[in-house]
This record gives sequence, structure tokens and C-alpha cells, in this order.
Amino acid sequence: TLVFVSGVSLDIDNLHIREFGMIWFFIALFIGRSLYDFIHINANKSELIISCLILSALGAFAGRYQFLPLSLDIVLAVMPLFFIGELLKKRERDNNTLLWCLISGVLWLVSFGCVYYFGHGFLELAARKYPLYPLCLICAVFGTLFIGYICQLISEVKVLNDPLKYIGKNSIYLYCVHAMDYLLKPVWLITGNVFINGIVRVALDVLISMLILFVLGKVRKAKTNS
Repeated sequence: TLVFVSGVSLDIDNLHIREFGMIWFFIALFIGRSLYDFIHINANKSELIISCLILSALGAFAGRYQFLPLSLDIVLAVMPLFFIGELLKKRERDNNTLLWCLISGVLWLVSFGCVYYFGHGFLELAARKYPLYPLCLICAVFGTLFIGYICQLISEVKVLNDPLKYIGKNSIYLYCVHAMDYLLKPVWLITGNVFINGIVRVALDVLISMLILFVLGKVRKAKTNS
């Protein structure tokens, strides 16, 4: 399981390997970021783009036939997303947030509709599903942009800005809680409505995360005072 770390169960050479849970993402992210930084340091911009595209194609191809150790095939497949993420980090915020939100939202819906209808599915990294590759990656970029612009619009509402910024800065704790919340699986079946169950799940994850941060804050304050 540690070697073939994955978010889903795998069958390799007649050997059933249980899923590792969402923690696989940490390992994949670390390897992916390290690989991207290595290429970035040793290549110019055009070489970086070409390398990301080639590695992505290799990763998506490998994922169809053989899952690689440490989710390396996924790491390679999403390499262009690291490049896009770097571009977005350097992008200045403008006054056309609502317009870009609408544009990215429409592009996301159109691309997702094409992927889902013609590709008979959607992008799912843990399961190595890349329908209509590489359109599924482009769809993910539009979706990320849409969520980003939505967050910018929400941040302009002062009553929501501070608490959401606090959660955002400490989102790694929220992720860790989310990665372990299978222990509370009965809670997700509290009603027959998936949307109500989803709201309960998110609310409980946030509440537990805030309690952890509260305790950590008290511990840090006690150490400082001592």
C-alpha cells in the first residue's frame, strides 16, 4: 500500500492493494512539485512547457495500462497544472472579477458537458480517469478559475472575508480532518438526501478543524508565556 499509494483500491498482478485514503495526495503533491521545480530550474520557458506536455501525455498513457509506484503516473499527467498554477499566482487582480467569473463559469460548463457527454465520465485522478484527454485537464483549469473568481467575489463581503481567510490560511488542517473523516461515516448517512449529508459533512469538518486550531493556539500561547 505504501509503494502503490493511491486514493482507490488497486489490483496489480492479481494482488489486491487497499486504498491509502486521501493522504496519497500529500505524497503525489510533494513528488510533483519537486519534479516541476527541478525542470523549472534547468529549462527555459519553452522547454518547460514542452516538458510538461510530454510528461503529461506519458502519465495519462501509463495510467490507462499500469499504475506506477507513488502515483507517479498521476504526477506526470497533471504536470501542466503546475505550470498553469504558477501563471495564476503571478496574475494581478483586476476590477473585472464578475466578468471573468461568468466567462470561466461558461467555459467550465461547456467543457465539462463535452467531457461528460462524449467522454462518458469526468476527470478523476485517484482512479486514473482522463476522459477526452487533454480536454479534461483544460476543463479542470476553467473550473479552478471559476472557483477562484467566486472566492474573490465572496471576499468582498466583509462579514465573510475574515473567517474565510482564516480557514483558507489553515486549510491544511481542514484537509487532514477531511482525510480522516471516514471514521464518521455513519454521519454521512444521517439522511437520504446527499446534499443535506454533504452540508453536514462540511460543517462538521470545519467545526473539528476549528477546535483543533483553538487547542493548538492555547498550547502555543502557554509555551510563549512559559
